Amino acid sequence: MGTEMGLGSSGAARRLRRALGVMVGIGLLAGFLHVAATAAPAKPRGCAPPSLTRGSAGDAAADASGRGQIFEQAEVPGLTDHRVDQGTGGVSLADLNGDGRRDVAIVEEEGAFPGSFRIYVNQGCWKFKRVEPVIENAESLPTANHAIPVFADFNGDGKLDVYLTGDPYFDGRPYRNLLLLATRDFRTFREVGRRLGVDNPLAYSRQAAVADLNGDGFLDIGVGADQIGNRFWRPGLPWQRLFVYRPAKSGRFTDGRFVDIGGTDRIPGFGGRPNADPHHDRSSPTLMLRDFDDDGDVDVVQSYHIDMVLTKWYDPAGNPSRRHGVYAWRNMLAETGKFRFRRLGKKSGLTESGWSRYDADQQRFVPQEHAVSHAYLSSADVDNDDDLDILTAGSTDLYWHVHTDDVAAKFWINRGKRKFRAATSRAGLGALNWRYGKWMEFFDAPPLPADDLQLKQSCELSSNQLPLCLARPLSANHMYHADSLWADFNNDGWIDLFSSDRHEFVNGFGKFRNVLFLNNRDGTFRPVKTEVSGIDENGIAAEAVDLNRDGLLDIYLMKDIGNTAPNLVGSPYVPESEYTDSIFWNTGSHGGRRNHWIVVRPVGVPQRLLVGSRIRVFAKGRLLGRRDLFPVTSYKTTTALEAHFGLGKAKRVRVEIELPNGRVKRVRAGKVDRVLEVKIRRKKASLR
Repeated sequence: MGTEMGLGSSGAARRLRRALGVMVGIGLLAGFLHVAATAAPAKPRGCAPPSLTRGSAGDAAADASGRGQIFEQAEVPGLTDHRVDQGTGGVSLADLNGDGRRDVAIVEEEGAFPGSFRIYVNQGCWKFKRVEPVIENAESLPTANHAIPVFADFNGDGKLDVYLTGDPYFDGRPYRNLLLLATRDFRTFREVGRRLGVDNPLAYSRQAAVADLNGDGFLDIGVGADQIGNRFWRPGLPWQRLFVYRPAKSGRFTDGRFVDIGGTDRIPGFGGRPNADPHHDRSSPTLMLRDFDDDGDVDVVQSYHIDMVLTKWYDPAGNPSRRHGVYAWRNMLAETGKFRFRRLGKKSGLTESGWSRYDADQQRFVPQEHAVSHAYLSSADVDNDDDLDILTAGSTDLYWHVHTDDVAAKFWINRGKRKFRAATSRAGLGALNWRYGKWMEFFDAPPLPADDLQLKQSCELSSNQLPLCLARPLSANHMYHADSLWADFNNDGWIDLFSSDRHEFVNGFGKFRNVLFLNNRDGTFRPVKTEVSGIDENGIAAEAVDLNRDGLLDIYLMKDIGNTAPNLVGSPYVPESEYTDSIFWNTGSHGGRRNHWIVVRPVGVPQRLLVGSRIRVFAKGRLLGRRDLFPVTSYKTTTALEAHFGLGKAKRVRVEIELPNGRVKRVRAGKVDRVLEVKIRRKKASLR
């Protein structure tokens, strides 16, 4: 029987930019059969955090303090008081021990491994107990520099395993990716990544993503790989990977092997070993695996950028003329029965490719073909029309980044039938391209200083476009959008956007802040001031998670201190808050607590068989939202395979679960304001 239960988030770049800061500081610079659901208790009251953070007069924290904001920054022992000198590399906010609560697993950037791997078990009401993970063959593993974990059930035993990407190497040794299989319990692991072929030791591996690409019931792995400056430096190669699992005849998971199909005719133009060809090598710390054309198989989208920190234009290994832009590959399995991809062309309205040529006389890059140069991407159904829209975002900093179009973000509406339309301004997201001067006006904050010593010295050390870089004050820079978090924070039935700003300029401490965009209940958005949002800090990445089981989504915010310059001449003291993660408690103000909600949690089969499921909720025949179940939503975080929906005033809803094998199950939820656990049964003789 099913039940319904009351419910009560980069190493090389860091090192280089930290080195940059220090140098300038010293002047040197499948057949599913049955679904069942039963009633559950009413919505619990939840509980408030033990204490809240209060700011001092005149800064962002003061703007977000005590005024009835949507979010209040909470102090949570064990999580927000743990100091990490170089920042958090990645976070999982999934249910690790199977008790229905979201636990927290953290990997520290550049920390000694496995000591940098921390697990906190959620005991309810903001209490977390730290437990030490055990890696049975830890003595054979690299001891440092692991960054971004992806928690997923790779071998189908019901326990969450971890795929952990390795940071670049500066001491002559690679720090390869690891695949940690859970063994005895949720915190005990054995590493099998090298044995199964997913270690990728030569690459600057960043965010990984998982999905069943070929429909065989096993999770495959995509790996985004970046490039910092010169490809022959030790940070590693921009070697994008698409690892497809091939099972063994024995049926044992560890007897199988992952095979990279990048660089083959199965996915033309993707991956393949880097060769210093600017038309071949492309850099991206993220990639997205989603079914964008709704044909029942998983497609691939990647957004590429160019990082030239500490690399000059005349260095042939730096490849400043590398291609950048948005590339997409359509999975043809559903249409042809054969597992291969076809690259989408410009007629799709989504893909674009650009490059620049350097003009030494002008000291600037001259665009030859135009395209965005963004490192990060995310997707969501923002307008409740049952398809996935796409947002890309990234840096426009002139002292290290190359781009043809000076825009920090771009948004595409999915029009169906593999057609997209650029709609950044039309969707109300044009503010993502505001500069800091305009943001300070919007926040009613004091203007930024006219001169920024850190920015100036960074330009002098690293920029290939020195005149342009020196002429641009900090107030004329864009936010450095890294993570885009889509969730219904006020439970009105429309998905909202939390955009993170990862900049760490010392003149930004206490002034810079992430931005909350609320949905206007029509698929368009508006940014809200700090006095409404309560978001009083910035950071590299975030995840939406209901930590206190009250039906309102809180935010776990990761910090990334490695890009600032604490030793910069004339720099102020770096606040202690920059070395600790933050949690923003959703208070339910501004209408959220008056609205209804439901969480849909499919159970009963291995989680790997649920990745890629689509969940829809309807009220009176109207779609209240679609959520696609993937453990990776954007950058540096992993979430649970369950779906939170705000329902507005609706009290009776119908839930539809479309499983990866194409079968659709429908359930009447009955009462709302609770978790709806949906038990899925399958034939014993069938994997799926």
